[in-house]
Amino acid sequence: MRFTIDKAAFAARLVTAARVSSRGQSVYRSLILSAIEGELMISATDGSVEFYGTAPATVEQTGEASVCGKFLHSLVKCLPAGPLSLETDGMGNLVLRSGQLEYTLATDPAWDTESLSTEPAEGGQEVAGALLCEAIDRVSASNVGRQSFSPGDVGQYKAAVLVTRVNRFFGLDWEDLPVALGSKKPEQLDWLRHGLLEVVISCVDSGRARRKIGQALKGWLKDPSYWLDFGNSRSTGQVILGTTRLVDQGDQGWPDRGWADGLGLLPTVLDLYPDIEASDDDAEPSCGMAEALARQDLYMNATLADFGLSLLWRLVHQGSIEHHGLFLNLEQCLATPLRIDPEAWKRMGWEATA
Repeated sequence: MRFTIDKAAFAARLVTAARVSSRGQSVYRSLILSAIEGELMISATDGSVEFYGTAPATVEQTGEASVCGKFLHSLVKCLPAGPLSLETDGMGNLVLRSGQLEYTLATDPAWDTESLSTEPAEGGQEVAGALLCEAIDRVSASNVGRQSFSPGDVGQYKAAVLVTRVNRFFGLDWEDLPVALGSKKPEQLDWLRHGLLEVVISCVDSGRARRKIGQALKGWLKDPSYWLDFGNSRSTGQVILGTTRLVDQGDQGWPDRGWADGLGLLPTVLDLYPDIEASDDDAEPSCGMAEALARQDLYMNATLADFGLSLLWRLVHQGSIEHHGLFLNLEQCLATPLRIDPEAWKRMGWEATA
């Protein structure tokens, strides 16, 4: 096998493939590179979810090689922009060249690819791989310890694990629906009728996923009045409670704050951060707890969740709130409230309207 490919195109396919392969057992940790006529195909699986991606390539000799996905992506993203040359040598290794640089990577036995299909099933719907990995999230090894998951949960949908746990503990009958949200209503939510949903809570890893949720709230998912969003980095984070439509405040309206006739509108995370997608980080996934903790403090998720749920509790229990979010810096033990204040929103680039 011998081919040349642009570094940017190669890295863009590798990031999603590496996310998928890192979630499975060790036998699936490798990616399969297939050089065919005029393009390179990258195949990956975690044993349940299958991914394939293609990119234009100059193929001098067709062939196939299987290499560690996480290591290959870590290497490629550090290389300078420009063409990359890859070929297998006489020993079966994969040789990667970038300008004056040359790397030799050991290849692995390929897993069975017969079950992988490059065509969507009849009646299926095409969804971007990156969005699917984020929206339909499964428990990975890096979640164990840092979040409330055990080794036995690895590979299961997070929603299914948590809902099952709550049902058993409290004797409830909640349902989990691991489907991706977007501009079109999923068939699994055909049962959802007007008046059944009041609050949407999002805990996603990217601006792209938040944009999809926002599209749903402006389209087919118009029922909810409130959207509570959680987001964080290594030691900082924010919780923002916004309204998806005007909410009648009754006697609690504050005309002096820019609202008239008792109507209120709180900015959502997309209102305050319209360019949120620009901050997305396509870094490769963490493969273990130690690596995950280097990127996010151990108690970041739990602390932010407590603050956010406390805000929602005050709204439901007391019927009113003075702030609709906060900014948390765990390293400095600092929590700054986001007050319900049109002047503060103006400074962030959003203006309240009646």
